[in-house]
Amino acid sequence: MLSKYPERRPFKQPPPRTSAQEPQRVRIEDEFLPPQEWDEDDLPLEAQAAASTEAAVEAETEAEPELPTQAAVQLPPKRPPALMQACPQPAVPAQPAPRWAPNAHRPQPAPPPPEPVFPIEEISPEEWAALKIPSPSAPKPEPPVEAAAAPEPLAEEPAVEEALTVEPPEPQPAAAPAQKPVAEISLRELIRAGSSLPAHTAVLGICADGLPVLFDLLDARPGPFLVTGDPGSGKTALLHTLLHTAAALTNPAELRFVVLAAQPQEYAALASGADTAAHCGGIFDSRQPAAWDQILRAAEVAEQRYAEGRAGTPLLLVLDDLRFIGEVDSTVRLNLEWLFQNGPAAHVWPLAALPTQAALQMGRWTRLFGTRLIGHMPAESARRLALFDDLDAQQLRAGREFALHLEDGWLRFFLPLLPEPQRRSG
Repeated sequence: MLSKYPERRPFKQPPPRTSAQEPQRVRIEDEFLPPQEWDEDDLPLEAQAAASTEAAVEAETEAEPELPTQAAVQLPPKRPPALMQACPQPAVPAQPAPRWAPNAHRPQPAPPPPEPVFPIEEISPEEWAALKIPSPSAPKPEPPVEAAAAPEPLAEEPAVEEALTVEPPEPQPAAAPAQKPVAEISLRELIRAGSSLPAHTAVLGICADGLPVLFDLLDARPGPFLVTGDPGSGKTALLHTLLHTAAALTNPAELRFVVLAAQPQEYAALASGADTAAHCGGIFDSRQPAAWDQILRAAEVAEQRYAEGRAGTPLLLVLDDLRFIGEVDSTVRLNLEWLFQNGPAAHVWPLAALPTQAALQMGRWTRLFGTRLIGHMPAESARRLALFDDLDAQQLRAGREFALHLEDGWLRFFLPLLPEPQRRSG
């Protein structure tokens, strides 16, 4: 996956200072000249008088003891006595004596602040009598209980409590609907389930846990794809799934595909389908020169994108049954080999399919594919074509299951069920 990193922010410069904020520069020889270097005879009379006055003030100041600077700052300022007599402090008015409110027994909107205890002699006898609390030694007589109001027997009380505490039965959760097996999911259901996937993405199949296997059309790291397996392993069905899901997730202006097949009638539905017709650039017979021209055009598109320094929109070049490459001239072969090596970086994707025996015999072309989708085949063939060990290709379901090697090992996935006209055991 390609990652976008945020641009590095520039360093923040301090704001420019105005002329008023600039420090004042003074000449040391003018402001801090030692007094012994001044010649008092050369000073004017006014300056001499001022100098004598300053000398007297300095002498008086030196005679008085100075407080430390830190202590002088912490002392509060003192006011002159005359000023304090001229401005006497106002007398504090006497607070009115609080009285008990007649509704003191009612809840107040806000509790009053704590008050001093009042002397008993200031409260009237009537108010004191109202505030008296009855003594606990004299219990209040209870009214006689009538026979009709007699309590029920104690034996019946637990029954009443049980009747009141009966809880309604908790609703049982509804049984979850049975999930459809992964092997029975159709292509239309797969497209509907992946409608929220990002654009420029294709779905190769579904894993056993129900998660799809995605192919990012903007990430060139996987390189060209090779789909291989025995006849009937489902190579054509896998290419159909890739093209249908890619067209469903991306609009026609941002995705195009061209198909070169030994049996082009198997892909005729792509050129007329409602979801794929606008994306299709043509279905060609791979044994005809018109199909070879599509290889040259795809190479020109990739070369032009390299020259302009841009990747462009994805272009898928599907090569079903690559054995036709032995029938073309050297120019087409060289362009196709260059396209296998440099096309994905320009978003021109060659996707090829080969039977098992043909892939073993065409080792010069097979080595150009770094990503290989392995279908059902013998174990010895899988050991030579899979590039990685620990794959039992004989256990893969023919026509329905493929394996792809990722960083953490082999990933097995199922193909969706295609419509009846597109089904083929290729």
